[in-house]
Amino acid sequence: MEGLSELYQNRLSENSRKIESLQKKKIIFSVLRFVSFTSIFFVIYFFSELNSYLSIVILLFIILAFAMFIKQFNSIKKQIKYNKILRDLNKDEIEALKGETNQFHSGDEYINFDHPFSYDMDIFGEASLFAYINRTTTIAGKKNLVNELSIIRKDKKQIELRQAAIKEFAEMIDFRQAFSASSILHEKQFKESIQSINDDVKNALHNWSANKLVFIHKTVWTVLLFLLPTVSLILLLSGILKILPFSFMWLSFFLNLSVIGFFLKRTNHEHQKLGKRTGTLLKVKELVKILEFSEFKSDYAETLRKQFLVNGSSFQRIQKLYKILNAFDMRLNMIAGILL
Repeated sequence: MEGLSELYQNRLSENSRKIESLQKKKIIFSVLRFVSFTSIFFVIYFFSELNSYLSIVILLFIILAFAMFIKQFNSIKKQIKYNKILRDLNKDEIEALKGETNQFHSGDEYINFDHPFSYDMDIFGEASLFAYINRTTTIAGKKNLVNELSIIRKDKKQIELRQAAIKEFAEMIDFRQAFSASSILHEKQFKESIQSINDDVKNALHNWSANKLVFIHKTVWTVLLFLLPTVSLILLLSGILKILPFSFMWLSFFLNLSVIGFFLKRTNHEHQKLGKRTGTLLKVKELVKILEFSEFKSDYAETLRKQFLVNGSSFQRIQKLYKILNAFDMRLNMIAGILL
């Protein structure tokens, strides 16, 4: 126990050091983000009179730098949250080694007085076996564990295969904590319930995928997707720098709105078929990615992993679908909706 406690304490200390280092980087990129944002207005105000291509280049460079600083700032924020979750996971394990399990779900709702053995053996409830070993972070995972603790397996070979997998997982602390932290991170990031994909969500995704595609894989939409925003940005900069009249910008603006308005009903119809499932899919995507890119020595664990590789990478297919749903949800962002 002392060895494990020391191991988790070292990991906790490492997480704390990473958080401290990331906090410093966050401050730096916060300042850079502010400076680059204010520089945009500085360039527009002082260089617009020059009416030169140099001012356009400078402005585009600053806008690009601002976007990069925002991306890096958000990435650091995510890393801080991730390491805080890892820190908490290690704290919980240290407490568990001391016999404290209040930080884990006790499984009170699974107490069954009529069950042949689970009630008499304190499988569920306060200070139970479930409370001590439960590290699940999804509803499906928790239900699976409950089922395993509630049945008696009689197949010796299957029992031995599972025992070998459990022994391997027990030693894969990095894998277990990465899986748990990723799951918790994306659950906290979205307000919607994303602990599992239930039948309703699976049916919605399946029915939507069976429909005829309207906007995807058609050349005209692929071209317009990049052409209209690009033209609008160029005309906006040209108007600011007095290269062209602002009326051209307004013409482009209303052209974009006309295209959006013409297909708004159909687009909303497609969106309503799915609802807001982006958070659910993001969580599943990240967890499947961890599973796919891991390697297991036990036959049972490796068999489970290979199920995600039938007919190609499940991660890549889910990622592709996630991008489509994320594009749908982007419409709900007022600023992005106007600009894009």
